[in-house]
Parts: sequence; C-alpha cells; structure tokens
Amino acid sequence: MINFAEIISVCTDVINKASSVVLEFYNRPLATVDYKADHSPLTQADLRSNEIICQGLAQHFQWPILSEETQDNGLRQNSAFVWLVDPLDGTKEFLAKNGEFTINIALIENNKPIFGMIAVPVLGHIYYAAEGQGAYLKMGGKRIRLMCSQNTRPEQARLSVSRSHLDSLLKNRLECSKFQNFIPMGSALKYARIAQGEAEGSLRGAPLMEWDIGAADCIVREAGGCITDFQGNDLQYNKKNPIHNDGIIASNRLLHAFFINLVQQA
Repeated sequence: MINFAEIISVCTDVINKASSVVLEFYNRPLATVDYKADHSPLTQADLRSNEIICQGLAQHFQWPILSEETQDNGLRQNSAFVWLVDPLDGTKEFLAKNGEFTINIALIENNKPIFGMIAVPVLGHIYYAAEGQGAYLKMGGKRIRLMCSQNTRPEQARLSVSRSHLDSLLKNRLECSKFQNFIPMGSALKYARIAQGEAEGSLRGAPLMEWDIGAADCIVREAGGCITDFQGNDLQYNKKNPIHNDGIIASNRLLHAFFINLVQQA
C-alpha cells in the first residue's frame, strides 16, 4: 500500500531544497544558458535542481525516475510505478525573471498520476495532491484545500493560456469565441490556477512532455477538475515515447465538454 504521508514529506523536503538552489541562481544578475537539441534553454539551475530531486527521491524510494534532464534508459517501462520530474518548468520565464516558473514532481502508477507536487519558488508556494485525498496549497505556514471554480458559463470563463505555446489555429479560434478573459501564464502555474479556482480552463495544442503535466493532472483532478486530450481521453503516462501529442484541455470539469467542442472546431 502506498504511504502518501511519507511521499508528501519526502517530496516537500526535496522540492524545498531544489527551490532554494533555483532561487540562488534566479537572483544572480546573469545566467549562463546552453541549448538542448530541441533548441530549448538549459541553465545550471535546471541541472542542480534535477540533481537534488533525483538524489533525494532515490534515497527513499526504489522506483525509476523519468526526468527532463536525465537520460531515459527505458527501464521505467517495466515498473508499475515511476517518478516524473521537471526540475525547472518554465526556463524561459526563469530567464525573463517574471517568476512564473515551477518545479514539478509526479508519481505514476499503472499509467496514471496518483500524486503530484508543484512548487513556485518565487512565492514559496507548494501545490500538492494525492489520489483520493484532495488537493492543497501550502503557503505561509497554512494548508488550504483547493477547489475548482463552479462557473458553468463560457462567456465568464477565465482561460489560463501559455505565453509561448499557443498555436495560431487555436489562438484564432479562441479570439473568435465568446471568451473575454485570457490570463497569460508560464509553466504548470496555468493548471495550478485552475485547481485554485482562479481560472476555468487552459488549452494547449502543442506537444507536451509527461513531466510537464503529470503533477498538474493529479492536482487538478483532486481539486474537482479534469484534464484530457482534445478528444476527451484521459492522458496516459510512462509511455515508451513520453510525449502527449493530442492536445491538452484542463478545466473545472463543468466546462470541459464545451472546451472539447471548441477545440474540435478549430
């Protein structure tokens, strides 16, 4: 049986340590940036955060780890459990110094997320959820239960949209729709806002890696929301190719069918 209390304790410890190191780099006047094969930026903050989290998890658990910054040896596919780690989600936001970057950890069991944690280093906030136990925000010594918005009216919906990954076709469809309130947001913060009841939806047509969305998937669901692909299918994890290619819709659940219909017309 999964000991969620231990998982929450260990993950809180490692994500706080990683956040402290990331903030040290963030507060420096200049950052050294390399670029990966896909042309995405890579900083020393990414690498140090990855080292802290992966080592911390490995000290307490035997499950394999799939991380954005670690070579995938494929052994994870033989395991019912696997960690997903994004040590710095929103490197572009980190470099722009707008604070909209996160650290994401998820635990997958049999292809679905059963635990998720998202840290926002600049704010000192930690969002987390465990299957069947609800979703929470830890801030300033308080623990707040997260609940998605109960709004059912599309014209009043607040959409949390990516600053850098909103494809032109989807953008055109949104601009022609009833939506008035767009909230540009980087990283997994888009989904945290939905879990917090501060947005009703988020749509993404561009491909997304499993480590980018796994933690948010668990948190949004435990807050009463929903995350699927553009066809309304639940996302599958620990696939051989760990990428979601069929779009992402996150919502407060009450407007999910509307969003599916919207993107299928795009």
